[in-house]
Amino acid sequence: MVFDPKLFKYAWAKRVIPICVILGLGYIDFACFYALGYREIYKFHSHGVAISLWVILAWCEVCVIAYWVLLVVTGPGKAPRVKPFNLYSSEDTSDLTPVPDYFFCDESGYPFWCSQCQSIKLPRTLHSKDRNYCILKFDHYCVWVGTVIGQRNYKYFLNFLIWFLMFFIVTLIYLSRYTKSNYDRGTKDIDHNYIVLYILSGYWILILSSLLAAHLWYVVHNMTTIDDMNIKKVKRYSRWTSNNDKTKRKDVRKIPGEETGIRYINIRYNDTRVIVQYTLNDFPFSFGFKRNWQNLWLNNNRTNGDFTQHESSYSRKRLAISFLLFLVPYVDLVYPSRERINVSDVEKSTLDSLYSHRLIEYEQYNDRLNDKFLDYINSKIKNNEFHMPRYLSPLAEDQQSSSEGSRPDNI
Repeated sequence: MVFDPKLFKYAWAKRVIPICVILGLGYIDFACFYALGYREIYKFHSHGVAISLWVILAWCEVCVIAYWVLLVVTGPGKAPRVKPFNLYSSEDTSDLTPVPDYFFCDESGYPFWCSQCQSIKLPRTLHSKDRNYCILKFDHYCVWVGTVIGQRNYKYFLNFLIWFLMFFIVTLIYLSRYTKSNYDRGTKDIDHNYIVLYILSGYWILILSSLLAAHLWYVVHNMTTIDDMNIKKVKRYSRWTSNNDKTKRKDVRKIPGEETGIRYINIRYNDTRVIVQYTLNDFPFSFGFKRNWQNLWLNNNRTNGDFTQHESSYSRKRLAISFLLFLVPYVDLVYPSRERINVSDVEKSTLDSLYSHRLIEYEQYNDRLNDKFLDYINSKIKNNEFHMPRYLSPLAEDQQSSSEGSRPDNI
């Protein structure tokens, strides 16, 4: 569902595969509703049981289609274009953004830059070639539904997984109950449609349950698929380097992509800026299960905004509501959530200029950091485990023009 073969990278495949899924659902409907529901259950067993099968499967399929449409229509969430930070304290601020208290950076202290969008990259954004813009909290491109999964449509993706999984579980339950009677009724053979249903149901139950479990794990830790892939890359690269130690037998397998898991944050300290190193396993965006879960369902998958400023927002009542939104279909469509991001989340009196407004807009999209991570960063600063940004070196002014033209495109 997520980790796709190379074939899926082609544009035509991304269009054809969702169509194949729809055609496959059409055949499954024929096999379930007619071959199993009518020809077996309705004709030889119970009209009521057959009707219950039709109603339950129809409800599941309506939910699948509805959340599929919501996935595509809602979209993954477009990141705003952020003008370059005013790292050199320039007096001409017409095309600059004030430097925030913290931002994620490369080892030299420069913020990450998207050359396609000509914008500062927000945390966990990634440029999508399919959408031609940067996606907020990019998770993955799902070829089966034909769209990008990001911040805005992630909760609909979870709903989609649940009801698609329920569809096949119900199918398998009814199928296993009435296969033997179909076999025993004189022919000593079973309807060939049943064999196909067993294969498809078993395959999709395995895939969907594994995928749902993985994404629930991501929600608990406020991770994305990209985060998980990077952590696994660290383990593979570490294992490969360990196996290729001079004292050991060399690993002849293909060299994995280099990934140490080391990241950097540029943070304000007194009257200057410092660069502090951390790792992917420090989980800077995780606020614990209770907050992470409610932020997804009640704060539109955000860790910032007015909702996060009050402890009362994370009550037991709201936790129960968030589970209701997860389990009961369509409730999330009518329950109000903090989806819109605007300057009302902060005091408008601070909007004294367009220059300061750019910083406020940036902060509305910038992910908050958890207290544990901030304490860890502050402890490293107190222990002098930091270095200065390159742009604050004596040669910074001479290198300003060249450094602005060579900002990295990495996450």
